[in-house]
Amino acid sequence: MATTLRERRRQLLRNEILQAAGALLNEKGYAAISMDELAGRVGISKPTLYSQFATKEDLIIAAVMYWFDRVEQIIASDQTPRTPLQQLCFILRTAVQLQIDEGALSPRPWAPEIFQIIRQRVEVLARLRQIDASVAALVQAGVECGEINPALDPAVVVRAYLTLVSTLHSPFAKLVKSINPSEQIGSDLHAPHLVGEMLALIFANGVRAPVQ
Repeated sequence: MATTLRERRRQLLRNEILQAAGALLNEKGYAAISMDELAGRVGISKPTLYSQFATKEDLIIAAVMYWFDRVEQIIASDQTPRTPLQQLCFILRTAVQLQIDEGALSPRPWAPEIFQIIRQRVEVLARLRQIDASVAALVQAGVECGEINPALDPAVVVRAYLTLVSTLHSPFAKLVKSINPSEQIGSDLHAPHLVGEMLALIFANGVRAPVQ
């Protein structure tokens, strides 16, 4: 069924709100976000904002799901044939670049407040299980085809991979920068367009099976 112009406009506004919410969450954290500030950033009234999201918790959950959807859409739109390890690297580059390009919400790590909200939302937990399963399947396929080192524990590889996805939001890196802004470790990235490529290279070199 075709959507009406009003429905399309409402969806566009919803997406704009979620993008702004993700950026604010990245900048300030959950506790510091106010619905007033978010409405001002998007350029809408508070009643308009609340017509889209009844509570702050609903907004944050929607922002998390929106980020997942954006990554999945970009990945699904690229049908380039790849080996399992190549696909893992492609997904890693895509997720990191999206964070850089859009100031998007990183799925991990979350602040304690968000973690508590997430634990109570079945839809987010289901998506996280799906992501873990998809990454684990690619890792296992990489092991079976001889790309990924079979001596490595697949579960550890998956955890390391998901950690690399959230590298830009590392609490340690942010802490170092806050203590010493001039310190190179944790300083602003000088070539952000290369970060995803670098992390993919680190992952691939770390898990690739040794040449026999």
